[in-house]
Amino acid sequence: LPVREKAIYDNSLRYAGQGRYLKAYLGDNFDYIVKTNLDDEPSQKKRIRVEWIGNGYEYTARQRLNGIAVPTLIIDSSNGKKENFVYRLEGKGLIKTDLAIIQEKIIPLLEHLKILARSGQKPKARKSIDEYKKLTLLMFRRGVVDMDFGGTIANYGINQRTGEMCIFDFGDLTSGISQAYEFTDGIDGVNTFIADGIRSTVDADLADYFGKNGFKEEDFIAAGEYLFGVDLKGKDLSKFAMAFALSEKK
Repeated sequence: LPVREKAIYDNSLRYAGQGRYLKAYLGDNFDYIVKTNLDDEPSQKKRIRVEWIGNGYEYTARQRLNGIAVPTLIIDSSNGKKENFVYRLEGKGLIKTDLAIIQEKIIPLLEHLKILARSGQKPKARKSIDEYKKLTLLMFRRGVVDMDFGGTIANYGINQRTGEMCIFDFGDLTSGISQAYEFTDGIDGVNTFIADGIRSTVDADLADYFGKNGFKEEDFIAAGEYLFGVDLKGKDLSKFAMAFALSEKK
């Protein structure tokens, strides 16, 4: 069934958490996470459309992060050209929304690390931390940084379908060179935020591992060249555009 129909007929979705602007729902037999606006404040919806969907998704993740960003479908019926998205919510029945972000299911990275740590799989947890660093550096080489300094590690997770690490929160992504310099100039602070997040959510041992093996300024420079966007130079940019795996009709 198409995504729209599966959300109505196959499942009863339940609340799964929220961020600054979005709340999420999932279902046991539904392969996707559905995100909608926290409330109906026009200013909040505008911010989601401009920052998360416009800048973060349309102009950044969708154009440059194929193989890095989780496959994502945006349904926005505010202009009257599409029908509202309808989903079945546990205990409330059918709910309509004019704004829905639909993504393949992920396990948030911090939750993944917690599972590994509590099951005695610290080597695998350390490997996942290393993979997170590699993914961040690959994004940087494609000309993308996540400016959510205080929560950047919380924006990544493991795609349940592929088992691969990916970024799923696009709200603070940017392709601006000045922001890239801000990111690397403040990398010690970024490291501190990440280590603190691991320490408070997972455990001290893994936090200390990241603290000893965090990002370094030289990670973003090679042979005197600043590596922001280096992988895009002289290349067919369509190679880096997200393969649109999700569709309303498939």
